[in-house]
Amino acid sequence: MSRLAALLLTLAALLASSPSRAFTPESGWWWNPNEGGYGFSIEIQDNFIFMVAFAYDAGGATWYAAEGVMPDKNTFSAPLYRRDTGTCLGCPFTPGGQPYAVGSQVTIDFLSETRANLTWGGRTIPIQRHDYYLSRNPAIRPRTELWLGEWQVVMDWRTLGGDYQNYPFVGEVLIFDLIDSSGATHFFEGCRPVNSLIGLCTQQALNNHDAAGFYSAADGTNIITVNENPTTWLVFEVEVGTYQFDGYAKRCPKSLSNLLTQCLDSSNYPVLPVRGWRSASRAYVQGDDNAPNAQPAQPQAKATASALRDLPAQTVEPGPEALQAPRDRADPAGTAAALEALVARLGER
Repeated sequence: MSRLAALLLTLAALLASSPSRAFTPESGWWWNPNEGGYGFSIEIQDNFIFMVAFAYDAGGATWYAAEGVMPDKNTFSAPLYRRDTGTCLGCPFTPGGQPYAVGSQVTIDFLSETRANLTWGGRTIPIQRHDYYLSRNPAIRPRTELWLGEWQVVMDWRTLGGDYQNYPFVGEVLIFDLIDSSGATHFFEGCRPVNSLIGLCTQQALNNHDAAGFYSAADGTNIITVNENPTTWLVFEVEVGTYQFDGYAKRCPKSLSNLLTQCLDSSNYPVLPVRGWRSASRAYVQGDDNAPNAQPAQPQAKATASALRDLPAQTVEPGPEALQAPRDRADPAGTAAALEALVARLGER
């Protein structure tokens, strides 16, 4: 279990002794990136799974299928089926033979929204949701490029106390439309937009609420800093899938000299649980008004704003209710340096 997952489980226990955090695995194509050539299409609706596996037998390529409900929120197990006859490509419809069990079970133990262990044929392999096109440039470090797009965020502010206990949930919209891979740390950059519909970073948004983040390979998390107001940073640390993320946030004073040690890894500031979902595509926030989620309003202003921020990628590598103890990081000095570099970027454009 990752340190972030452990933190969230501890946080859940402290917040009203609730059960461990639930999640819904992402539907899509899953695979083992170390074993190309076969994969699994997993469709999840409520607690029902339909899975199709593209694999091989002595006769060549073949398809297997399994379906059923998950007996608990993280595990699926069902017999494998296949059928040998059916309609060929471009041919008139021909009723296929009846599916038959092949004598094997498939079991999937989901570890997160995008990671799982799959067991079949007596072998267990790690699988993950396939990122086809979100991370398309191999020169950009992992878990960086896929942030391009618009994200809707929900934060639980109840640990701040006061009125937040009565109205604990706060919404956020973040847009990331630019990657800077020119230095040792690769950053994704953007803003909190001026409203929830515009889908772009105007100069006003960049001047007042710019945002940036980076991937910490040592910890396996993304750290994001948002310019909340003249005195406060809103700092997230999250794990991201392909279209969702979860983790926590903290409100950190700008007067601190080291955000990592004095705020993010300090017990002096309350932990705010956070979840987020991608709500518009990379193409849309970068100015393509024919992209999915495009709004008809302001196409020229949107395209112009995106063009002004288009940087090509380089081919180089306070509260008593505080709930988080200092973290044991794999590379605290490196993460602190990257976070300070991130903060230094904000407000410079």
